[in-house]
Amino acid sequence: MPRPEDEGENGPETKRAYMLVDRAVKIHEDWSVMLDHLDYAHNREAMYEDLASSILHRLAKWTYIEAFLVVGMATGQVMYWKKFFETKRYL
Repeated sequence: MPRPEDEGENGPETKRAYMLVDRAVKIHEDWSVMLDHLDYAHNREAMYEDLASSILHRLAKWTYIEAFLVVGMATGQVMYWKKFFETKRYL
């Protein structure tokens, strides 16, 4: 913040006021930096949440496919062994 040096006001209260203004500006800058970091963290969290959701969806889909294949293979094996041990009856 520009300081009017030529106005002739150089007292303890003026210096204190300028010091407070400087601190307020510093706090505002730090606050802006903190908000930028917070915004970045929220965006990154949303991105990784979408990624985790996508991975979970693909994993669940693969698990269902795998379960279907295992049940199908078990059924096929039971039918194969049933036919294998079937006795033929001749009249």
